[in-house]
Amino acid sequence: MSLWIWDEYSKADEDVNMVKAPAELLQLGLRLTHGESGPERLPIYSFTAQATQDGILNDAIGGHVQLVSDRLRKVIESAKVTNVEWHSAKVVRAATGEVVPFHIMNIVGAVLCVDFTRSKLELRDNGSIRFIDKLMLKNDLPNLPPLFRIKEFLPLIVVGDALRQAVESAGCSGLRMIAPENVSL
Repeated sequence: MSLWIWDEYSKADEDVNMVKAPAELLQLGLRLTHGESGPERLPIYSFTAQATQDGILNDAIGGHVQLVSDRLRKVIESAKVTNVEWHSAKVVRAATGEVVPFHIMNIVGAVLCVDFTRSKLELRDNGSIRFIDKLMLKNDLPNLPPLFRIKEFLPLIVVGDALRQAVESAGCSGLRMIAPENVSL
């Protein structure tokens, strides 16, 4: 299986970026970006975001949590991804105040998968990854889920090839899939 890194990006400076996460959510101290199961139910939180100059919100919005549109959620579910906890959310367009339904996507599962020998990494004193110049993943990883976090560097999300193709075919915006060896952080 080919593996890809989920990369949320903006095509231009005007593209959507999360600009404000609700303080109540941050105060809960939930680890929704750590590959861990979260609460069964969350209140519906509102996030403030800017749209593109055309007024379009991207399907993926990053920040303290992964926010995805209805369209992207349907694509992920149709690809038989079962290790995601979904929570309803609202995105408020900063310029207009319009409210758009979105979803918080909590990916449950983190895999030890970094090939430290072939990767070019700067490590902290405790051995954790500080910077990535080139990321190489292990080749011998059986039975991987189609979507998971990298245990050695939790901000990174790995996507299997079938899910990548589904997302790209659907034309979802605000994210791209890049080869792990092209990751530089």
